[in-house]
Amino acid sequence: MSGPFMQDKGDDAPKANLSMGIALRDGAYGAELILVGNEVLIGLGTTAYQIPASISDRIRKPLRNSDNALGAVLAVFGIAPRRWAKDPRIVGNERIAGVDVVHGTAGIDTKQYFLDVAKFTNLLTSLRFTEVAGLPQAVGPKVRAALARSVTSATGDVYTGAEDHVMRKAKFNMTIKPSASDRDLEPEARR
Repeated sequence: MSGPFMQDKGDDAPKANLSMGIALRDGAYGAELILVGNEVLIGLGTTAYQIPASISDRIRKPLRNSDNALGAVLAVFGIAPRRWAKDPRIVGNERIAGVDVVHGTAGIDTKQYFLDVAKFTNLLTSLRFTEVAGLPQAVGPKVRAALARSVTSATGDVYTGAEDHVMRKAKFNMTIKPSASDRDLEPEARR
């Protein structure tokens, strides 16, 4: 995940253009979450879709009066890297966009990670984005278990503001090598 994210103190409408990408053996997928004023847009490929007010209000509401609006917006989508952290440790201090940050690294609890992926997929399916993008519309318990079993390595790096503790950047790397029997579950995930 990357992209500019700006929130001024007391700002109820932070601005963001967050990009997320995933590379799979059959291709790479990317999406953007764009927050401008009170509007929320989701970009897929070269097209941006305006989210209806009834849904964008649910995305914006947790951001009001939040000290960490980036963490709050990720939580709306079921994305909470702190839940996945396994054996976290601090590896150093750095600067990102002129801000002093603490660089932390950890292994990833794959069961929790894929549970969050399933929640995120359900949300995207309710918005019909999985249909538009040709992605799986659900990630059920059998597929989640197969995915977790198939992980050969999973690590993450998080960069948090040294003073304000706001997450500035996160990067996750995961290698998955499914067994032959687990590959048979793949079509079930695409329904």
